[in-house]
Amino acid sequence: MQANVRVEDADRARWITIARGNKANALMPDDCRAIQELVESVPRDVEAVVFRGEGDRSFCAGMDVVAFLDLDAGTARGYIEPLKDMLNAVRTLPLPTVSVINGACIGAGIELAAACDLRIAASHARFGLPEIKVGIPTALDAALLQQYIGLGRTKQMILTGEFHTAEEMQRWGLLTDVVPGAELDAAARKLVAKLVGNTRAVVAAQKRMFEVWQNYGIKTANDVSVDVWAAVFTDPETLASIARYKASHLSKKKTTTV
Repeated sequence: MQANVRVEDADRARWITIARGNKANALMPDDCRAIQELVESVPRDVEAVVFRGEGDRSFCAGMDVVAFLDLDAGTARGYIEPLKDMLNAVRTLPLPTVSVINGACIGAGIELAAACDLRIAASHARFGLPEIKVGIPTALDAALLQQYIGLGRTKQMILTGEFHTAEEMQRWGLLTDVVPGAELDAAARKLVAKLVGNTRAVVAAQKRMFEVWQNYGIKTANDVSVDVWAAVFTDPETLASIARYKASHLSKKKTTTV
């Protein structure tokens, strides 16, 4: 595995850390490939995937701009495609995904955060899409931002290249929660604990529906959702989970009526 990416499986989750702190956790193409491989090789006993940045300065400063001066139209495509493939793997993973944003979240860092299901941040975190100031367009999963913060604010972020506080991004709708930096790790573990314990069948089905909802009109989305919903009943875990829920619910009702 790349030295710039660390992984730990704990608390029923896979914790992936971008470990390039001396470069503000900026990504290189090989780092994107390594993250994609870690996402696609999650073991059976892992029920969520969490992304963090090394240190408390930066979550991810985007793709490393140092390499941009040497790119042409052909090599530029080869440089950005590993990021595209990584984001696709994160977004379509049939498990809950969380970005734990411990500092600057810039460019591709925001795209990674947007590709995840949930995002929590330290209060000192800053968010920006400064690509336009570099001379390149913002692309890929930044397209998801308009679903979180609206098209107007997405255009504002992209066309001005300005930075925004964690408080702003929470108010706009991107962040699930904002906590002091010292409390971020505990908040992340508390959130992960809420995401695990469900059947893989139901989580995969729900993630599939999220993707359909994002990409199709309501009629097609509803048609596909019915198919996905019905298919979970082919998994023995589904019936076992329903039986446990029913038994627990009946037990609670008896307790409250005694």
